[in-house]
Amino acid sequence: MRLPHTLLFALLAAPLAAGCAAVPPSEPASTPRIIATDPDALVVSTGTVTALPDAPVRATLAASPEASMRALLSAYEQLGIEVTLIDPPRRRIGNPSFSARGMLNRRALSVYVSCGETLSGISANTHRVSISLVSTVRPQEAASLVDTRLQATVVDRATGNNTDVQPCHSTGVLEKSLHDAAGLALLAR
Repeated sequence: MRLPHTLLFALLAAPLAAGCAAVPPSEPASTPRIIATDPDALVVSTGTVTALPDAPVRATLAASPEASMRALLSAYEQLGIEVTLIDPPRRRIGNPSFSARGMLNRRALSVYVSCGETLSGISANTHRVSISLVSTVRPQEAASLVDTRLQATVVDRATGNNTDVQPCHSTGVLEKSLHDAAGLALLAR
């Protein structure tokens, strides 16, 4: 049995047209995870624990603030992040302005920041991301409290400047990796 050309065309074109239909952008899937250890930096919503926007990830290091600053310097270097800010009087250390494209510390950038998705894929992995990562050390009884704040934005891919940006959210993984590396640096001394 032969199908008329118009019917055959309609049968072949229908799946193609459906594949070309506009699809609204989807929100990136969020997985429940704890990314901070201080209850002041957490919010609980429908069973998922996430960091508040712009809230630092906190950790306690069993060392003086000065020793903690040295350990953090080593940790930043170990993670491949150039330290451009060392402010001993305010006990701040980090890099308030660097960028990465696709990878950081030999891992996909999306491991560290969530920037949504575009037609070309996961934004953090396909676009240049401007990042600020700064740690502040505060003395605490027989230890130091470290607040590390990561802020990031996807830089407009067409112009390459920061005039058209998309905000990103930290996953907390980079901050935790930094704190863990600082703790190991303290043990190694």
